[in-house]
Amino acid sequence: MSDLSHPSHIAWGRPRAFDPEDPLEAVVEYFLSNPDCDTAVLADQNGLVRGVVTRSGVLRFLFQDRDKKIPIRILADQECRAVKKDKLGCGELLRWYQADFGDIIVLDDEGRYHAHLSCRDVLHLLKLELDAVEERYRVILDSIRHGIIVIDKQARIVFINKAASSFLQCDPAEGLGQPITSVVPNTRLPEVLESGRPLFNEKHRIGSKVVITDRLPIMQGPEVVGAVAIFQDITAEEELLSQLTDVKELVKIMEVVLDNSYVGIIFCDSEGIIRFMNRMYEELLGVDRQTALGQHITKYFPDSRLPIVIRTGEPELGWVYNFRGQKLVLNRIPIKRGGKVVGAIAQCIFRDLSELKKLAAKVEVLERKAIRYRRELNSLLAHKYSLDDFVGESESIKALKQLVSLYARTDCPILILGETGTGKELLAHAIHDCSGRSNGPFVCINSASIVEGLLEAELFGYVRGAFTGAHPGGKIGKVELADGGTLFLDEIGDLSLDAQAKLLRVLEEKRVERVGGIHPIEVNFRLVAATNKDLEKMMKEGKFREDLYYRLATITLFVPPLRSRPEDIPLLVTHFLRRLSGRELRVSEQALEALKRYRWPGNVRELKSVMERAVSLLGQDEDEVLLIHLPSYILQDAWGGDPREGPFPSFLKKTLDDEEQEAILKALRACQGNRVRCAKLLGISRSALYRKMKKFGISS
Repeated sequence: MSDLSHPSHIAWGRPRAFDPEDPLEAVVEYFLSNPDCDTAVLADQNGLVRGVVTRSGVLRFLFQDRDKKIPIRILADQECRAVKKDKLGCGELLRWYQADFGDIIVLDDEGRYHAHLSCRDVLHLLKLELDAVEERYRVILDSIRHGIIVIDKQARIVFINKAASSFLQCDPAEGLGQPITSVVPNTRLPEVLESGRPLFNEKHRIGSKVVITDRLPIMQGPEVVGAVAIFQDITAEEELLSQLTDVKELVKIMEVVLDNSYVGIIFCDSEGIIRFMNRMYEELLGVDRQTALGQHITKYFPDSRLPIVIRTGEPELGWVYNFRGQKLVLNRIPIKRGGKVVGAIAQCIFRDLSELKKLAAKVEVLERKAIRYRRELNSLLAHKYSLDDFVGESESIKALKQLVSLYARTDCPILILGETGTGKELLAHAIHDCSGRSNGPFVCINSASIVEGLLEAELFGYVRGAFTGAHPGGKIGKVELADGGTLFLDEIGDLSLDAQAKLLRVLEEKRVERVGGIHPIEVNFRLVAATNKDLEKMMKEGKFREDLYYRLATITLFVPPLRSRPEDIPLLVTHFLRRLSGRELRVSEQALEALKRYRWPGNVRELKSVMERAVSLLGQDEDEVLLIHLPSYILQDAWGGDPREGPFPSFLKKTLDDEEQEAILKALRACQGNRVRCAKLLGISRSALYRKMKKFGISS
């Protein structure tokens, strides 16, 4: 659409505007001197239009022989035909022109009187627009890929677009006015002109190209005034037909799928006309669906709300609909394209409420199971210890706790070094508890406890059919389980070199790939690793990757052995006795001294085991751990041999004999006289038990 308000379309004039108080005779003179104008504009001093006076209105007034001196405002029409200059369009002009040939008042951007258009002005503007439209359509037809040739009643070419001239290899200017047969010798367009009947989809040759042509007569009322040929290259058409065949095949497949769906489906267009119905609705209605297609939805469902959904565009989900005594559960869903509703679907998801109730019951059961499993999983993946459970007041332990509190705030990997039994796993739990990931999972895996061939599957998981014996549904790896939390990898020195390489890649990329899988999975976890091996020595021997070591050793914590902090032994003993017995127990000075003298090669884990043994030997009425409750190897190691055979005080020897005799008697009673079980409980061999029983005169 061209800009009709542009000055080039018309020489805008500004005819006189009258003051509302001017006399009527001034307007009469204006109309007499301007025969093309049918309207006089009334405007105030600011140029704002206050009304118009029409030629016909003045004539009617004068016919009544009224006073010519009256102000013209008396005849003013306040409902004047006015439009702003920038809104002036061809459609508006054409409607006004066809209505009454009246003048049009033109306003500027601020609503002030700018000009007005007479009937002649309107015709001039419409002529300009008609020329522009003609040019526009010529450009459009020239841009079309299809060739177009138009002939008049004498079979002479009156239009040929660029595509057609390219096909025919002729100049469009030279072809105009020529007989069609001189340009296209084998054309059938004259036949269409003579018969008035169209010819569709006819294949023929134009030079070296094969085209398909549609030929149509041009009618003006009952008379044939010309004909048009529209043709295209057959290659493009064949491709289009191939695509159409694929679409039809896809539609057939979709219809089969929808027919076999448990859900009943009806699709209506924007007018509520049924365009598709699957087998379930066909059976529900008891009609042939082919007869239902093209019918309005209300013919089969008189109170259907589908037209309302089409009108409002709002879905209705889970509505109960009573149909012939059956209570159906329906979804009504609008179908939109480009923001406009083009139809709606009615889904019958249940043919009986009892089905819904059964499904709801099943869903409820599944939800309860899911909640229980989630709780169990969270319990399994929750950390069990905090920094308070790491018992000790020695300087080395205090310094270690401070480092844990500091390092736990970061997300860097942490490597924990220390001998077996020093509490490395407990420290890993404490790191997780002190970190910002404490609400996430804590996943533990011991590299040494898993068969080497299965370690990667445990760490990274595997897909279905990854290897023989794999779970049919695949398995999530420990790394994935630790997403959002902490992964504790104990005995990392036992990882194979291949597993080390994969672990390094996971740490670098934060993505894991399951065994047998091809799609990486994003993971976000913090790695805490531990080992009692010398990783630096293993690096030199080629058994541990240097790049992985330096990635892990960003932060290193060393847990001191128990023998280096004997001052923590009383605290640990009290802690273990309280947890193992649930009551307050004491330790004799002699027993505590023996515990402090012992070297503890098994560290804190061994101390806990010794306390478990002592608690099991204590009677219900006893509340003190004595030397007899300790294994003999501790006494031997503590004093470099049996204290009864060395230069120890006699009271200690006597005490040990009494305590040992009492311990043997209690153990025999606990084992109901079974010497094998008694020796195992006391931690001595059967021959040693027999010698001691003979020494103390104990019979079974």
